[in-house]
Amino acid sequence: MGSNPTPSVTSIKGENIFRTTTLLGEGHIFGTNTFTDLTLTKSNTYYFEHEQTQTVLDHLTINGACTGLIALQSDENAMQATLYKANGGVSGEYLLVRDIRAEGIQLPFIANNSVDMGNNEGWDINSGTPLDLYWVGGTGCWSDSLHWSGASGGNVGYCIPTPVDNVFFDQNSFITWQDSVILDLVNATCHNMNWTGAAGTPTLTGDDTLNLRIYGSLTL
Repeated sequence: MGSNPTPSVTSIKGENIFRTTTLLGEGHIFGTNTFTDLTLTKSNTYYFEHEQTQTVLDHLTINGACTGLIALQSDENAMQATLYKANGGVSGEYLLVRDIRAEGIQLPFIANNSVDMGNNEGWDINSGTPLDLYWVGGTGCWSDSLHWSGASGGNVGYCIPTPVDNVFFDQNSFITWQDSVILDLVNATCHNMNWTGAAGTPTLTGDDTLNLRIYGSLTL
């Protein structure tokens, strides 16, 4: 990716009944809605109104990827929103889950290679092994796996960082003196961030509607 695209946003309000629904961008879901099938897509954040219930009758598809997580969270910190699954269980992967209560016939909801961000109920959230990830290739977007490696100056195509992963910008990260790391996710995350040895005057930049959340320490 060589540019900083503006994420699309879907807003659902009221008391609606949907059949097969796929949200391709960020989602804000308010009120109490019913979906026959609901698919959420990787690299996006989905906000659910607190103290409200979203019902999925048949299929809830929440499969992120290590190159693009799905974030599920309430629209208010420390106040739960509810996802109710009427038929069968729910199994997803590469999720960030915060303030979400799972209800339904078959519990818990399963989330593999995922991160429990707190105040969740009715989930079995299994975290993956924390990674050390190195930026390579100079200017690029945070969400582009071709700029992440498992070693300094190493092979590319690794996962993008999660809240449990450590990121490094070092002597092998940049090509010119004024390269940029472009934040292009609603919520870019990592655990520790370390810029020791980074050459030149690289810039960490992005639209002011986007966030970088560091859950550990920052070393400049």
